[in-house]
Amino acid sequence: MGHLSSKIKHAVSAAVFLIIALICFVMLTNIYRTTKPNQRLNLVSLYNEKPHTLDMAIIGGSGVYRYFDPMYAYEESGMTSFVYACAALSGYFTEDCIKEVLHSQNPQLIVIDGRRWLSRCVENYGQNARYILDSIDWSVRRLQYVTRFCRTYGLSFSESVPYYFEMCLYHNNPDALLTDLNRQLFDNRYDNRPTFMKGFGMRTKVKPCKAPPAEITSSIKSTPLSPRTDAEFRKLMEFCSGLDADVLLMFTPYSINQGDMEEYNEMERIAAEYGIPSWNGNRYYDEIGLDFETDFYNSRHTNVSGAEKTTACFLSYLQEHYDFPDHRALNDRPEWDADLDLYHQHRAETWNGYKKRLKEVQEADA
Repeated sequence: MGHLSSKIKHAVSAAVFLIIALICFVMLTNIYRTTKPNQRLNLVSLYNEKPHTLDMAIIGGSGVYRYFDPMYAYEESGMTSFVYACAALSGYFTEDCIKEVLHSQNPQLIVIDGRRWLSRCVENYGQNARYILDSIDWSVRRLQYVTRFCRTYGLSFSESVPYYFEMCLYHNNPDALLTDLNRQLFDNRYDNRPTFMKGFGMRTKVKPCKAPPAEITSSIKSTPLSPRTDAEFRKLMEFCSGLDADVLLMFTPYSINQGDMEEYNEMERIAAEYGIPSWNGNRYYDEIGLDFETDFYNSRHTNVSGAEKTTACFLSYLQEHYDFPDHRALNDRPEWDADLDLYHQHRAETWNGYKKRLKEVQEADA
């Protein structure tokens, strides 16, 4: 009996040691992961949101987090939303992002960034695979995302290992332990990140760009997606059609070319086969009120002025087609109300910076 008891004690001790070792390994991994603002920090901000408090989630890349302002939408309508997005996110990861959002939230509407489904964005996944996979909590869910990704793109064993165990890639970055920001992320949470931004990023820069001609923005011509993109996009549409939430495909406006517009038209056609509607802002420049001389910081992204206009127009579309609760009237989102003061301050500072940059551009062109 004593011998059996000793074995049990040793087994328990070994189990405790392994659990502690695993916890330490995960903490170190979180510290060593990348901390770029428009990548990991955008995504981990979702974990700051209280469970089951979002009415809408927008999934994608800079084509949404530079365009839609959740706090502006909340102040105008009482709807709560979050932009779960990071720079250069391949559309392929949309399904994984939706699953990650649904793990803690039950939004009425999920909006998909169609711009990240251009064939070139899906075929050339490159570094952007790390942006999403290195931002998700260590969990069975993450293992499933990594496995699906490695199988889809046919990665070899040696190519797959760094995606499962990021330390294989980041172990030669000892400075991470000395950086305050990295250490704050030991649990993959960043409480100091302003929660009032809800994944949105304002820009002050102004860069005049060319407005696309009407023959492009009114075009209904479509062109086939690449075989991989077509197959993966249809898989996503099939997945979305089985969700309890409504799903909307979104294309934000920019200085679009004919090729992109034709691929978007093809995506809209495919989405319609699965009963999923779409909103293409490139057809509504006038309704949005966009000025290509003042509302963009480069030819593909809006600054704070363009983002506010786009948010207002898209919000009108949402209010016309969906019935969201007004949490201001219900008074059941006190944390959002508390964030409004911080949001107003940040917004005012950003607008002042924008006006200064706009004046500089106009004086340089005079």
